[in-house]
Amino acid sequence: MRWSRFVPIVLLALVLLVASACGGGGVSTPTPTPMATTTPTPTAAPTSTPMAGYETYTDEVYGFSISYPEDWYEVEVPEGGLWEPILVAYWAPSPCATFFSNFNVLQEKMSSSMSVQDYGEWLKYYLVADGYTFISEEELTIGGRPAIKSVYTYTVYRPTTKLARAYLVEGKTAWVITCTISPECWNQYEPVFDTIINSFKLLD
Repeated sequence: MRWSRFVPIVLLALVLLVASACGGGGVSTPTPTPMATTTPTPTAAPTSTPMAGYETYTDEVYGFSISYPEDWYEVEVPEGGLWEPILVAYWAPSPCATFFSNFNVLQEKMSSSMSVQDYGEWLKYYLVADGYTFISEEELTIGGRPAIKSVYTYTVYRPTTKLARAYLVEGKTAWVITCTISPECWNQYEPVFDTIINSFKLLD
């Protein structure tokens, strides 16, 4: 059995929910656990503006880029421990229904290659077992690669949240983009989340 960490959502300035993953047969699987609050710290300026109202974050080390609303703030992610898989996280400047909309990108290393469908089934199985309520799932293409977007609600820890998680697999590496908000603000933020998710690209 292989232990790793999987962080599904970052709720900044209020609550952080972090998932630890346990996988069998080389597959990482998430189990959410609570984590203490933290104070966000804005960091480096964006690199470009790919579309009106959005900026682009580019990570040359891990080889990806993603766009975010220009008034959102990058959060300084602590190193090591449960934070290790998170590569970047952003949060909105003001809350909606007392909850700050946010997203993060994480990278999950696996011991063997697998399809995005198989990876998604593992995630769904363990998320549902740990209190997430599955709502919907759709296949899509992100950055020219096959991907899956799934939607869940989470009520085990307060406040209740709703999240969109999109993931793609490249060899033995899974990339996961998780966007989170209060359920009552979902219709307002879902188009923003879709723009963020569809902007993700792996650098050549």
